[in-house]
Amino acid sequence: MLITVTDYLDVVSSWCFWSEPTWAELKKRYDGRVEFQWKIALMDPGGLPTSREQEQWFYRRSGMMMRSPFMLNTDWYDPSLPEWLAPNCVAEAAKDFGFTDDRVRLALAHAALREGKKVSDWRLPALTRKSSSSAHVRPRSKSAFAHRRQNFMRFRSRNARRS
Repeated sequence: MLITVTDYLDVVSSWCFWSEPTWAELKKRYDGRVEFQWKIALMDPGGLPTSREQEQWFYRRSGMMMRSPFMLNTDWYDPSLPEWLAPNCVAEAAKDFGFTDDRVRLALAHAALREGKKVSDWRLPALTRKSSSSAHVRPRSKSAFAHRRQNFMRFRSRNARRS
């Protein structure tokens, strides 16, 4: 009997970022015995920070709790957006291109949370040459696919919040 473990995440959540080493260790330890998958679970807009200063406070707190030697970068943060659709839709769209592992979503998370890249831009300038080549992704084609209305609606239906 194969067990499936699902990681529900938001690509640009700091807590999801901090959980990645544990996720990688579990996948390594139980390789072949457990199926691992991830699904997008958008953060509720009520729980999102309303300013860069508030985001920095969250990052300081989570970084101290995780005993991180570095602080996450808030340069990606845009307080005008009610939610972080673009990076999550692109990560989800990557599955349709055959990237069902963690490469694309980790590249997006790293670009935002470590490099401060603006991953909320649907054209994906956040995928640097280094991160996009390591994921073997052509950012322009992925962005076009993720932004198409039908895929956006499919994403919404797959990842509907419960009220």
